Amino acid sequence: MYFVFPENCRDLVFRTTRLFDGKRLINYVILAAEVKDKQFCAALCFMENNCFSYNTKTRVINGKLKCELNNATHEGHENDLLDDPDYFYCAAEMIPVYCHMDNNGLGENRECNGGGWTLVMKTDGTKMTFHYDSQLWSNNESFNAHDGTTGFDTLETKLPTYWSTPFSKICLGMKINTQLNFISIDRPSNSLHALVADGQYRNITLDRDKWKKLVGSQASLQHNCNKDGFNVFSTNFGLSRTRIGILGNNEDHCRSCDSRIGFGAGGGPDNSNTCGNEVRYGGDNGDKHLKTMGYILVQ
Repeated sequence: MYFVFPENCRDLVFRTTRLFDGKRLINYVILAAEVKDKQFCAALCFMENNCFSYNTKTRVINGKLKCELNNATHEGHENDLLDDPDYFYCAAEMIPVYCHMDNNGLGENRECNGGGWTLVMKTDGTKMTFHYDSQLWSNNESFNAHDGTTGFDTLETKLPTYWSTPFSKICLGMKINTQLNFISIDRPSNSLHALVADGQYRNITLDRDKWKKLVGSQASLQHNCNKDGFNVFSTNFGLSRTRIGILGNNEDHCRSCDSRIGFGAGGGPDNSNTCGNEVRYGGDNGDKHLKTMGYILVQ
């Protein structure tokens, strides 16, 4: 069970491997409460910033369970973890995740305003890890989670925040050489997984020039189509598609798009460009083949 608050970047997981029947941690209780279900005890622990484990009484009294929140776990306090058949004990595990807390925001013009941006993914456009067809877009499995704390580097990662973190805004970033560019999208959702995993197209309707800001002065798109959003694809098989981004075409329809700016991309003109800008045939800034690092954060 995962809990995430983007506001303070607190990310906890309660695993069954850290749940002990017939055990109770003593001497570290900071709050006692009555709850209707043991999962409410885990939620209370998450909302209490100093809570790192909890005890729950197994016997229901008047429809409620006794819940005790602890400001420590049993690690290093093994002598305080006692046998008690009336309780079970669960210790949280902190999940490392990069959070941008600078209130000045992200981007040269602070496109992603304020602090509290929580990292979801880092994708390398030169690799096939996050290709449009990758199962990492549809499943609830992390990828290289240990690289989720290293900031805006070249280490790919997919964090539990992909499926567990509700948000109101998305911050998208691309890095070309050493230049980092960001744009923000107002799009509330229970998670990014909820917007992407089922493969259904969902529009965003950003201005095409805003998408081009991700790439900077080198950006190029064909003039027509301009279909953007989540799970964006050409009608004709094998042509441009992207999990998050925009498509362009030299013809006045979206059936045969030859250009894109996006994350989780695939298809022609170059199926190996999985994040960045790909253009052939009449781009407004010429043909392009720019593979970038991509960063996805939520707030």
